[in-house]
Amino acid sequence: MGVSTVGRVGSRRERGARAVTVGEVARGLAVHDVRGDRQHGLGRDRIAVEGDLLDLGHRRIGMVTGKLDFNDRQKARLRGARDVLDSAGIGLPTSLVSEQATTLAGGRGGCSNLLELAQPPTAIIGGIDLIAIGCMIEAQAKGLSVPADISVVGIDDLDMSAHVSPSLSTVHVPSAQIGTEAANKLVAILQGQNYEISTSLPIEMVVRKSTAQATHFPGK
Repeated sequence: MGVSTVGRVGSRRERGARAVTVGEVARGLAVHDVRGDRQHGLGRDRIAVEGDLLDLGHRRIGMVTGKLDFNDRQKARLRGARDVLDSAGIGLPTSLVSEQATTLAGGRGGCSNLLELAQPPTAIIGGIDLIAIGCMIEAQAKGLSVPADISVVGIDDLDMSAHVSPSLSTVHVPSAQIGTEAANKLVAILQGQNYEISTSLPIEMVVRKSTAQATHFPGK
């Protein structure tokens, strides 16, 4: 048996299959799962917003997400960002969200859309690091300095994120550790061993060089 995705777990469990989910768990679905700490409460986005951008004084924050259709992870990250910004009294209106492919080109396109607004954001969250790096490339191509003119934050902490210029501030998600733990849990379940239902692994904000104190957007 492999590690099942949430979308197929329900029907498989009805046929007696054993499963371990990774990441988001559908409500009402009683299965073993492994996820980043506080992910059930959309912790990745709370860390990105509360742990960095709001502390730096940003009050107009945009987000470039991956395509939301059939992508629960991107939906959850957008929902998490909205929850935090709503709680802060700022909000995240539809005009400040750009849905794009999860590629560098998608990040560039989303950033370009946000920068063309009459009141562009002073900071952008990328739904994944690759999108965030694309945002930085586009901002720089338009003559803006990252982070002096606009801050950018990613989610995932890919290896390349520490080596781009400027290095990307991002939320570290222990993906390899999550996968290993899920595999170990599934093997234990198949062998009839007792195993905790839910396992949470720590996530953290990695502050690098792509974020800075909020400033007035150039030319606006």
